[in-house]
Amino acid sequence: MATSDLIIGAVNPAGPLIRCILLGNAAYSRHGGTSASASAGAGGWQIVDRARQKAATEWLDYSPLAMTIKAMLNGETPGRGPLSVEPQITVLESYEMPVAGSTPPQPTTIQVSGPVPHNEIVWVCSKLDFDGGDAGAIRDPSTGQRTQQSFSIELTEYSPSIIVASALSPAEQAAEAAYQAALASVNS
Repeated sequence: MATSDLIIGAVNPAGPLIRCILLGNAAYSRHGGTSASASAGAGGWQIVDRARQKAATEWLDYSPLAMTIKAMLNGETPGRGPLSVEPQITVLESYEMPVAGSTPPQPTTIQVSGPVPHNEIVWVCSKLDFDGGDAGAIRDPSTGQRTQQSFSIELTEYSPSIIVASALSPAEQAAEAAYQAALASVNS
């Protein structure tokens, strides 16, 4: 892997690996975005007002990391000519959608490997933009397929929510309902 090569791949559900070329440096932040003008708070230490005394600082939580990567898919292969990058584009586009059939909807989780920070983190794709114009895409003149495409992908650190539907099994739920019904009839 060359120093500018970047590998992006779905972890859950497992999917194909996409090799692309990193353009510039990745930007990352824990402040609700990756631009210098991000205005959301980072969480963590919060100021808590107290009557007639100095406000206290209290640890509440913190925001997940966010990272923006600018990269390019390149179908140029030595000795073979340009190949279409449309299959890789389709895979990238699938990262924005929930896993098919998941209830509640679950994100496709991905990992990034290469010269960017936090290769160990599992991410979700929060935004994907494909660049337009002559510098953004090169198409095969005979097929119209893209053989080169630059893009920006915004990633957010995956932090699953924990959903507990019920601590009781269906049999325990039925027994609890029967008990409550019996209790209600005794008390009436």
